[in-house]
Amino acid sequence: MTGPYHLAATQSRATATMTLHRTVRPAPLVGLMVLDEQSQPTRIVGPFASETTARQWAAENRVTAYQLWPLEVPGRRS
Repeated sequence: MTGPYHLAATQSRATATMTLHRTVRPAPLVGLMVLDEQSQPTRIVGPFASETTARQWAAENRVTAYQLWPLEVPGRRS
């Protein structure tokens, strides 16, 4: 492609890429609420990028009683 055709194709790809980036939303974050022996909350840990990451953290820190919750960070675009 040369000249105006090349420019039009490049502009088309750029527009498609910008549209894609505008519509992509950040992945939801996860918080982990640590529970004691009576199932009472003792602390909240996070943010984690996924439930899997939160569960891995719990296993590494020998936390056996917990609940996972969706987490919102103030000022973070959704």
